[in-house]
Amino acid sequence: MSTEALGLWDEAKKEISMVMDATQFSTWVERLQFVDFDPSANKMILSAPSTFVQNICMQWKSIFENALSQIMGIGVTADICVVAADKPVEQSYQGNAAADKNEDTVVKTDKSAAKPKSDIQTAANPKTRVRPDNIMSFDSFVISHTNEFAAATARAVAERPGLQYNPYLIWGDSGLGKTHLLHAIENYVKEVFPSKKVCYVTAENFLNDFTNAIRTHTNEQFRLKYRMLDVLLIDDVQQLAKKTETQIELFNTFNKMFDSNKQMVFSCDQPIEKVRDMEQRLVSRFSMGLTVALQPPDFELRMAILQNWAEANHLKMTPDAFEYVATNVTGNVRRLRGVFTTILIKASFNKLTMVTKQDAIAWLKDQITAIVNASPVSTEKIISETAQYYNLKPADLTGESRVKDIAYARQIAMYLARNLTTLSTTQIGSHFGNKQHGTVISNVNKIQTLLDQPDEQTRYDVDHLTKKVTEN
Repeated sequence: MSTEALGLWDEAKKEISMVMDATQFSTWVERLQFVDFDPSANKMILSAPSTFVQNICMQWKSIFENALSQIMGIGVTADICVVAADKPVEQSYQGNAAADKNEDTVVKTDKSAAKPKSDIQTAANPKTRVRPDNIMSFDSFVISHTNEFAAATARAVAERPGLQYNPYLIWGDSGLGKTHLLHAIENYVKEVFPSKKVCYVTAENFLNDFTNAIRTHTNEQFRLKYRMLDVLLIDDVQQLAKKTETQIELFNTFNKMFDSNKQMVFSCDQPIEKVRDMEQRLVSRFSMGLTVALQPPDFELRMAILQNWAEANHLKMTPDAFEYVATNVTGNVRRLRGVFTTILIKASFNKLTMVTKQDAIAWLKDQITAIVNASPVSTEKIISETAQYYNLKPADLTGESRVKDIAYARQIAMYLARNLTTLSTTQIGSHFGNKQHGTVISNVNKIQTLLDQPDEQTRYDVDHLTKKVTEN
């Protein structure tokens, strides 16, 4: 069994839960168990406890494959087999691999195979691999200047729930670490303050809970469930847009908890005031406390994250292998994790003690090509998109004008070039009218200072333009 791929299925389930009905997900999908991952065929093998469960879950096979493919960055297929009780999972699956794919494949397992996944993982490899459900802590959140403020304030919230920064709102694009920080707060409070009632929930699940309460006439139980909490964390609140009744319920829950000095933490994929069809009174409540933004990781942070994952997973890589991955995989951390998971699985499959740059190039060819094609980031595109955003001409940004608005736009463009490309400051300067190294550094630092204050308009501009220049 490939223990390294256990975390891949756990992370995929988080994506799957976002697009499925919560009841269906908990009733059926949660009953599927990871069996193995075949890197030669890019296939994940899952097991169901019965043919009945297998048949039901097969209707969502394309959803599973889409989630896995999105994380890995390449096409991944999924196969669901059935577990009985007297033969190891792997042996039975391999024995039936040549069977007709349209036939039910019954796989038997002994008692040891029925252990929880964490037990199987430990038994298979005493050096327990890092998995998404146990790495979302403050210690495992790699910090650089792009996320330092968010990490520090999130820890402050966890250390003094209800007393420091309440409510606390984190916003940023998908895959930048919002969910990680929410779970870090959740896990810290549970560990340090075991008597406190803590609940992490996605906005979609909050919506489903409320809808179910209305349907079953259990509104009071719903209110007790959430309003009696000491810490409530709701992920992706933008999903409540247009859900007027749910917004009203959250507004009332917010007031009740705030008046009782209970901590509330929220995340959003954009500045909360930019979310359409969100009640203004609820937006004002979100804005009462502290709002922080997460930015895409720069080259240095990508390197640090990769090195942290490699160390945690007992994987050795040469320095130029790390540099190759960090240089070519830009954007969000989720994309970086998918690439790292590929390396981890391939290294295990090939029984390598050291991953070289040549290994990374060979294994990641398709993924790197897909990333480059999907997100072509060039200095020319950055200049063009930035000029258009500020109603300027590209020549304004590459020229010498010191008019305030033009100078600010030029600083933004240089900041983006520094963080979204692998160019040196001298190379960046050559694209802006042969500006000197010191000028580029100065302009980048000015924007970083605004982001650290924090200046929300600058943060919004940087986030918006980052999306623009990394999309097709």
